[in-house]
Amino acid sequence: MVACKALARLWDFCVKWSSDIQNKTSSNRFILDGIPPYEAVLGHTPDISSLVTFSFYEPVWYIEQTTEFPHPRRKLGRWLGEAYDIGQAMCYWVLPLSGIPIARSSVQPIPPEYLTTESAIQELNELDRALQEKLGEPLKHDSQEYDIYNPDIDIDESITPLHEPMEPEAAMPEADLWDAEAYDAYISAQVILPAGDSQILGTVTARKRDHHGNPVGVGNRNPILDTRVYEVTFPDGHSAEYSANTIAECLYSQTDSEGNQYSLLDKILDWRQTEEAVEEQNILQISHNGNLHPRRTTKGYQMCIQWKDGSTSWEHLKDIKEAYPIQAAEFAVTQGIQDLSGFRWWVPQTIKRKNRIVSNIKTELRKGRISMEFKSHQASKRHIKSIEKPTQIIGTRRSSRK
Repeated sequence: MVACKALARLWDFCVKWSSDIQNKTSSNRFILDGIPPYEAVLGHTPDISSLVTFSFYEPVWYIEQTTEFPHPRRKLGRWLGEAYDIGQAMCYWVLPLSGIPIARSSVQPIPPEYLTTESAIQELNELDRALQEKLGEPLKHDSQEYDIYNPDIDIDESITPLHEPMEPEAAMPEADLWDAEAYDAYISAQVILPAGDSQILGTVTARKRDHHGNPVGVGNRNPILDTRVYEVTFPDGHSAEYSANTIAECLYSQTDSEGNQYSLLDKILDWRQTEEAVEEQNILQISHNGNLHPRRTTKGYQMCIQWKDGSTSWEHLKDIKEAYPIQAAEFAVTQGIQDLSGFRWWVPQTIKRKNRIVSNIKTELRKGRISMEFKSHQASKRHIKSIEKPTQIIGTRRSSRK
């Protein structure tokens, strides 16, 4: 209101116009996901034509239908906002020379070049002078700053306060306070690294420095040319030095194309049953044809997994069954839990399928009938027996000659 020199008495129109802007435009609130509050509540996109075309207390032209000839029907007024529930769509509140707000749908913006002419400046000054005589003085700038400990003092929106962080230690440091490790992508990365005869999950903690305190090595976008050396801390507390090339190689080998890290199973250590598991008396269920069959469920069962990097975690049976079905089935048989509700319906079939595949492979190896077949460019068929060592299985394909 201070910037546009609006009258202090028109604060309610200004508050309503500000509310329309906040309701019909998007903000950075996470819960709204980039959509305006108006759309989040009502479900359709709001019309912001009036907010784009006009600004609060902007001089506009409106049409007065009751004006008789030869007086012009186009009058000068001040735009106060959109008039809801009055008349047709695109109806606005306009402050005319009388000082009494009126609702008009025929409102036009005044071209900026016209407002610079002497006649427009004189007419606008006469309008402002008449409105001030009837409604009072415009809102003026107050140099008094807002005190957070004294909320009774009026807030002047024209004064932009200086932000003071509530926690100075958590504030962003200045640009010249950043060190060489500030933008290092390897710092705090977790990677499985070779340690002797095994592989252990470690965390990259810092760059290695020489006796002068300078970082060792120079970075390069090509990992092969990167000569930096890092200190890696392992879960048992000891630290070791690894080159950036070794860390990058391990990272690329342990992540997929989307950057998700994956781990390989080492062995299954333990299992446990939660309250969600199906009770023993409800293991069998009646199908649509009246037959009894085991209930297909994995709910309520978890397995403790040891990964190749040495870490352990509890995983749901539904995930282990899909990723490592043979290892999970053999563990269930070893522990004697293959008759429980989460294992009974799939463990026997998995063990039989595994034994059948192994038996077929042994038979093919013993008879030496493992071969490859391919078609030549002339569409002739040839059989090539290229397997000399039965321990290396290249593939099996059978065909019949017509």
